[in-house]
Amino acid sequence: MPTPVNILRRIWPSKIRSQLILGMALVHLILMSIFVADLLKRQYSFLLRQSQDQALGLANDLAINANVYITGNDFDGLEQVIQSYKDFPHLEYAMVLSPDNMVLAHTDAAYVGKAVADSISLGMGNQVRSHILARDNHVLDVAAPVIRNKTLIGWARVAINQEYIYGNLAAIVQNGILYILMAILVGTIVAILIGNRLTGGLYKLVTASEKIRSGDRSLRAARSGGFELDLLATAFNQMLDDIGSNESLLKNAFDFSAIGMAISTLEGRWTKLNRALCRMLGYTETELLTMDFRRVTHPDDLQENLSQFTQLQQGKIDRYRLNKRYFHKNGTLVWAHLTVSAVKDQQGNPLYVVAQVEDISDIVESQQANKEAEMALRDSEEKFRSLVEQSQVGVYILQDEKFVYINPVFEKQSGYSKEEIIGIASFDMLIHEEDAPRVRRSYEQRMSGERSTDRYILRAIRRDGSIIFLEAIVSTIVYNNRPASIGSVIDITDRLEEENRINKAVIEAQDRERMQIGMELHDNVQQIMAGSVLTLDYIRSCYDDREQALQALENVRRYINEGIIELRRLSHQLAPDMRISESLAEKIHALVQNMNAGSGIDVEVEVDDFDIPLDDEVQLAFYRILQEQFTNILKYAAASRVSIRVKKRAGQIVLSIRDNGRGFDPAEKSAGIGLENIRRRATAMDGELKILSAAGAGCEISLQVPTHPPITAN
Repeated sequence: MPTPVNILRRIWPSKIRSQLILGMALVHLILMSIFVADLLKRQYSFLLRQSQDQALGLANDLAINANVYITGNDFDGLEQVIQSYKDFPHLEYAMVLSPDNMVLAHTDAAYVGKAVADSISLGMGNQVRSHILARDNHVLDVAAPVIRNKTLIGWARVAINQEYIYGNLAAIVQNGILYILMAILVGTIVAILIGNRLTGGLYKLVTASEKIRSGDRSLRAARSGGFELDLLATAFNQMLDDIGSNESLLKNAFDFSAIGMAISTLEGRWTKLNRALCRMLGYTETELLTMDFRRVTHPDDLQENLSQFTQLQQGKIDRYRLNKRYFHKNGTLVWAHLTVSAVKDQQGNPLYVVAQVEDISDIVESQQANKEAEMALRDSEEKFRSLVEQSQVGVYILQDEKFVYINPVFEKQSGYSKEEIIGIASFDMLIHEEDAPRVRRSYEQRMSGERSTDRYILRAIRRDGSIIFLEAIVSTIVYNNRPASIGSVIDITDRLEEENRINKAVIEAQDRERMQIGMELHDNVQQIMAGSVLTLDYIRSCYDDREQALQALENVRRYINEGIIELRRLSHQLAPDMRISESLAEKIHALVQNMNAGSGIDVEVEVDDFDIPLDDEVQLAFYRILQEQFTNILKYAAASRVSIRVKKRAGQIVLSIRDNGRGFDPAEKSAGIGLENIRRRATAMDGELKILSAAGAGCEISLQVPTHPPITAN
């Protein structure tokens, strides 16, 4: 079914003048129709509101006048009053009712004394105020209460005829139609005058363009006197001048183009060639005009060229491109990129052929060289891949912080398959959190060019959550024309475990040696010196009369006593008493007191009570670790406060040593002998050691050691 838009398109004229006239008429029709419709709407609302106000006002006036007569039971006077309302414009009826709907007075006296029983009248008393009872296109019925001393004594009811409203609206419609017709007529006349003036100049331009199209290129459009038409004529003439210039420009562009260009017939015979093509093939234009492209095309490329050219002749294709070889006049081959297109008439039939020929000999030679280099590179890559795939160490390549290659050994080491890790996983997810900052810093330094090769040991987290130790050698490379890192990793977990076993044995041997030295100092040397003191006491008793000798003996005695005290202190440090009767807290307090003498560091010690005393091995390890770290604090930290805590946790014992000293960056500072001894002891106990420090923020060493259930005899 045709839509209004399609119908309008069919009847819409094609000429500008007719379009202008019809458009002006439609605009006036639409605008005036909107104006008349709006006027009707506003007048209708006004008349309805006016009729309502008049009806309610008349009912209220009747109620006021009827009040006195109803109170005095003067119904004759009431009848005279209501008869005076009969001449009110458009009044249908007026009446006064009692509260029980008896007619007390009516403009039609025949209704007096009767009761009204319609549904509208029966519902009138529901609202004791002036209100509308009914409204339709014929009548407006309203009621107003008659009240005396706040008591309802009757109703004043008035009905106004509504048909006069529609009479007024009909008159407005008639006048509106007349105004619309007049507006359309005036608009059409104005549009005809404007259209005639406008299209007169346009038709002159059309006539001039038809003559120019037929071949008269010297003709120019004349001015018509209208501003816009004069501008159009000027632009039209300028366009003709530009076309003439462009034809000359195109001729020069053809002759002096950097690539070869030719125009040929549909049979392939050249009719015009530029200098670049002649220079490319080594012939003069006169020589080439006696040939066609077949004579200078390599036989191996001729068949494809002819096939494409035939389709162009038949109109099956508009253009084609191909790379082909031409014979130079001196017999050498010239590689060229050929683009051929057909120029067609208005009916789409081919007229002649334009060809563009670009010399690509250098590009082809370069491509051949690149192909040979690519084949060599591919061969090298295959050898490299074969070597890496069969390598006994893990190999990976990182680019943009993601894995782009891993070999089978790395898959086995990490527990991840290639599909799970390549292009998805970041290297951070495989590295233990304590080693991650150091490894990332090393990666960033390599990528920024600060260093090209790294070698370090790190802890890696396998897919199953287990931790292994890897030794990595990493270098910077170029991968797919972008910077990347290649690394080879060796699993040294077994080696480190063996080293840990050796470390534990070394520690135990050191502790036994210290214990033996301490016992020797305590049991032998100290006893010898104590015996010396007793001997000196005896000698002193024999030389009481020799004051100088006695003084010398006294000095020797004092020196020996000081040696005994120092030997006691050294023996306690070398071989601390791990007797069950003395708690770990007491041992720590004794150690701190000995080491802190004269340093003035505020030391806070907090040790939990343990239901089962810690075994000697754990106590000794904690004692030595505290000894090492407190020595580091005294030497390097410049701290004023140290906190030492030994706490119980679920299945673990935690030793924490914190100071407020100058601190250091663990990622930059290599561990000294003291920290290395602490790490060795932690590893020997299957403990987890954390070192938290930063420059200017102090240092905290935290050691978590698993608790072992006590051994009971069966």
